[in-house]
Amino acid sequence: MNFRAKIKAKKPLLSKQHKERRLAWAMAHKVWITDDWRRMVFIDETKVNVFGSDGCKYYWSRPDDALLPHHLDFTVKGGQGSVMVWGCITYDGPRYACWIHDGAMKAVDYVVMFW
Repeated sequence: MNFRAKIKAKKPLLSKQHKERRLAWAMAHKVWITDDWRRMVFIDETKVNVFGSDGCKYYWSRPDDALLPHHLDFTVKGGQGSVMVWGCITYDGPRYACWIHDGAMKAVDYVVMFW
């Protein structure tokens, strides 16, 4: 047999309640006009690693290939660190990005800082 290991694809777990809430939000906002959307701000955050990635890394090789430097994922001990970056999109385009170095930030904190 010729089995190969594969990583499972990630998919957000959406419960029935999640789906109902998303549909309700969409239905409530489908009648909005341009002026309504001008007041909307969508915010999100992401983690940026100083060194490397949190995800899996792969390379292709044949079973008899030698281990080469580009097959390795070099790491450093300690000090890898990361920074959280917050940003937003408005009707007029992307707006202020904020780097959070210490502690956590909640969406409401970012909105207060943004406005």
